[in-house]
Amino acid sequence: MNNKQIQTLLNVWLKSQKKTLLVVDGKIGPLTRQASKDFQKAHGLVVDGKPGPITQYELMFFKYSNFRKSEFKCKCGGKYCNGYPVKVDENLLILLQKIRYHFGKPVNINSAIRCKQHNRNIGSTDTSQHVRGAAADIRISSISPSTVYNYCNSINPSGGVGKYSTFTHIDTRNKRARW
Repeated sequence: MNNKQIQTLLNVWLKSQKKTLLVVDGKIGPLTRQASKDFQKAHGLVVDGKPGPITQYELMFFKYSNFRKSEFKCKCGGKYCNGYPVKVDENLLILLQKIRYHFGKPVNINSAIRCKQHNRNIGSTDTSQHVRGAAADIRISSISPSTVYNYCNSINPSGGVGKYSTFTHIDTRNKRARW
């Protein structure tokens, strides 16, 4: 586990200590371990109190607490996948969090992760950033897609940004793309 992962886990443990009215000391005692086990159990993970790779991914959504994993789920309704054929790119969450802070309003996710079959069914290609977990189509109540697009353009100079009549697309591809 690298230092960043350790810090993320520590932050989650500190939050769990606050939520369960434990002494907030940053130490991993028996009550904190139990809070970790409860978290793992609640999320269908291996219950051992230790942060494995899946737990680290789940913990990422505590770090970006304005978003829930379920908001990113494939819209095929389980017809072609389990809803999560890929993981959400953390860089996408960072961008979405910046957008939320900038506008001071919730970011509604119309579409994020897509399985390849669902992506094909809606007319997109297998190279879509959605099938990589690196894209989201978003809208913000009472903010025009043009205004959202302009801000996304300013914070994502080397990724993808697209403007549609009712939503804005943002992704973390490795090259600039605009439409």
